Amino acid sequence: MSPRFDPSRGCVLVVDDEASVRYVILRVLEDLGVRAVEASTAAEARAAAQVERFACALIDKNLIGESGLELLRWLRAEQPACLAVVMTAYGNLESSIEALRLGAWDYLLKPFDLDGLTHRIGRALEQHQLAEDHERLQGSVRQSDRLISLGTLAAGIVHELNNPLTYVLANLEYLHRELPRATAEVQEAQRAGDALGARLQRLTQVLTETRDGAERMRQLVRDVRTFARPDEDAQRSVDVRAALEATLKMASLHLRQRAQLERDYEDVPPVRGSEAKLGQLLLNLLVNAAQAIPPGNPLEHKVRVRLARAPGERVVIEVQDTGCGIAPEHLPRLFQPFFTTKPAGQGTGLGLSICKSIVDELGGSLQVSSSVGQGTTFRVELPGLSAAAPQKRESVVVMDRSTRRGRVLVADDDEAVGTALARLLEREHDVEAVTRGQQVLAAVEAGERYDAIVLDLQMPDLTGMDVFARLQQVAPEQAERVLFVTADTFSQGVQAFTERHADRVLEKPHHAQSLKRLLRAVVG
Repeated sequence: MSPRFDPSRGCVLVVDDEASVRYVILRVLEDLGVRAVEASTAAEARAAAQVERFACALIDKNLIGESGLELLRWLRAEQPACLAVVMTAYGNLESSIEALRLGAWDYLLKPFDLDGLTHRIGRALEQHQLAEDHERLQGSVRQSDRLISLGTLAAGIVHELNNPLTYVLANLEYLHRELPRATAEVQEAQRAGDALGARLQRLTQVLTETRDGAERMRQLVRDVRTFARPDEDAQRSVDVRAALEATLKMASLHLRQRAQLERDYEDVPPVRGSEAKLGQLLLNLLVNAAQAIPPGNPLEHKVRVRLARAPGERVVIEVQDTGCGIAPEHLPRLFQPFFTTKPAGQGTGLGLSICKSIVDELGGSLQVSSSVGQGTTFRVELPGLSAAAPQKRESVVVMDRSTRRGRVLVADDDEAVGTALARLLEREHDVEAVTRGQQVLAAVEAGERYDAIVLDLQMPDLTGMDVFARLQQVAPEQAERVLFVTADTFSQGVQAFTERHADRVLEKPHHAQSLKRLLRAVVG
């Protein structure tokens, strides 16, 4: 049966110092409809691999200047998904074993017949595409499970938002009623006396409470957005305690209805990985702990969360419950996909298998111990980042508070947002607000110059990304003064853009001081 693959999805690297060999292979790839890049030396191959992702690489073992096996070793580290086939005219058992040990997918002896070469290349491309499809499916399953978890906790999240929202709205209503009265009293200050001072003090307190409530909502929105963000390849230093606390906030109502929460935290180093995936792991374990406890008697049960250090700079996370426990015969199958002990309709059977895959991806281990009728403990152990390891830091330069007054242009399609930002910044800067990206370009192309430009990434006529790209062409010095704000960090295009410009992006709802700090860095 002929190999089944999509020629448009793969690019093949051909590395051989003999032009005649490259010619034959390139003709075979052309007949297959596969795009190819050729290189006569290892240096050319390395340069090509810096700008292109390859599905397959055909590498001559005996290259001039550098061994093909050294190139193989480098390519496997640089592009692990690339399937490498080593070619040689001087084959022996030892060299084939060495090539396979270094990660070669196959080994070909020269001279090779064209049918055999065609078949090997086709099988390699088919294998690569199957692996890609499997990884894409795994990502979809993880994201679906993450959103299912959010759905499970939706009532709790709404509850946590409703509490601060209740008093924010109540306080705003109070301010709406009282400020006109206070204004009238100021106009008659000579007769208001102490009553005016007391009223203004009360208004100040109301404003403080309102701001605190809005800050609580902002933090919760940020936690949910971080958790729900699609899978990322980027690996970062993640604060385990902060990730755990954010997850506990999302699960708080779910837990409170069933058990008392106990925390036992030691200082632990950060871990390297995806904050969203770590949050998914923790949330699944917390939801499992809560669901193992019958509702109705929260004072009789506990969920204990423990953070500790283990030898070798390792981080231990334990989630322990006093629930129903797991039968011994179920423990060996607990991390298998689709295995569940929950009633029909209450579980997909994917949560713990996804937890296991996330832990494996982070280079850790996941263990479970349980006793029927007494409870269950899940223990996660992850490699921590050494205190001496370099930490990725924000590249924003914090300027002195005595920054000069600048001219700032704010572009946001929500007029209320632009007005609010202008009001917020008016003491430090001269602010203009517009609602369309085209207005920004028209002003700059007409010769207007700004000390800072704040762009919303998702405007209907031209996105902030479009405006920025155009500014880089027509006024690069203005492009260097652009800051970005966005409420959308899920779209792939936006996510990739914000990662490239992370030092000048603020996610909505953002903190006022964060915006002012960025402006100080840009205005100077």
